[in-house]
Amino acid sequence: MRRGEKIAIISTSVLVMGILTFLFIYNYRKKNRRVIHNIIDELPKSTTCTSSNRDLDEVDTIVVHQTDSKCKGDRHPFDTANHHINGNGWCGIGYHMFITEAGKIFQTRSLKAESPHAGSRNNRTSIGVVICGDHRLKDGEQNESIIPTEQYRSLVWTLAYLQKTYPRLTRIVSHDSLSKHRTDPNLHMSELLRDVKKTRV
Repeated sequence: MRRGEKIAIISTSVLVMGILTFLFIYNYRKKNRRVIHNIIDELPKSTTCTSSNRDLDEVDTIVVHQTDSKCKGDRHPFDTANHHINGNGWCGIGYHMFITEAGKIFQTRSLKAESPHAGSRNNRTSIGVVICGDHRLKDGEQNESIIPTEQYRSLVWTLAYLQKTYPRLTRIVSHDSLSKHRTDPNLHMSELLRDVKKTRV
């Protein structure tokens, strides 16, 4: 085989490997891409009160919740908002981000809005992220076995995205770590934190 032919074969192989690598990375990112659907203005709000705004520089914590109710698809954030307004007397939905069973991510409240999701001592400095469902923590099982895979991956992605976008959000905690009367989100937090740390957004 002539030298020129060898060079041509090597060059073609390098080109093919480059294309395959590009396609792998593209497909991986496409598969793991997530979209946040902003429905803040569509959700019910109280007619008798308004939420206090805050400087995002004050916010350093993300609190992870679950709804403790059966998932109801895209309608669930609206039902939750009505429950929080009419049942709890709040100005609107208590959570800033809402993740459905199918893994759809909704922004349900402005991050600048203080929200009563984690107790009066923590509301000013935290963001509430909720997954729908009434699951229970199961020892020995991974988080993706406790809740649907797409829902878990969207939760991980959302937490990683928030931390990347707002570097002051250095803490991710479970709701039950702030209230002895709660058990949510009923996930293994050490596993969740590891998955968030290794996720690229």
